[in-house]
Order: sequence, then C-alpha cells, then structure tokens
Amino acid sequence: MTHGSRDIVRMMGEHSPFNRLLGIQLESAGDGHAVVLLPVRQDHVGDPRRPALHGGVLSSLIDTAGGA
Repeated sequence: MTHGSRDIVRMMGEHSPFNRLLGIQLESAGDGHAVVLLPVRQDHVGDPRRPALHGGVLSSLIDTAGGA
C-alpha cells in the first residue's frame, strides 16, 4: 500500500462521521481495488422479518469502496 493509499484509508476510517456511525472500515485501497469491512450489527437490518441488511448500508459500502 502506498503512502497515498494509507492516507485514504486513515481519512475514510477516522475522519468520516458517517463511516464511523455505520462501523465501516476501509482496510486497504490501491489501484483499482479496495477492501471494505463492516461488522454487521442488529441496527443495520432493514427488514426484521427476514433479517436482511438495509439497502442503504450496502450502498454505503459500495460508495466507500468507490470513493477509495
């Protein structure tokens, strides 16, 4: 991971209030790839009948990976 990639990982993990709220962690980023982690919590569930993740949580993961 390059110095610039480390800065992006730190910035998105430490300085993004929304990522902190959801618990999104950017593990690594590089040319054309990103590894994004999310420890799933009960409050991420959108439909308690199935318990499926809310689509907004999934979209946030995609957005964070794309931004990285």
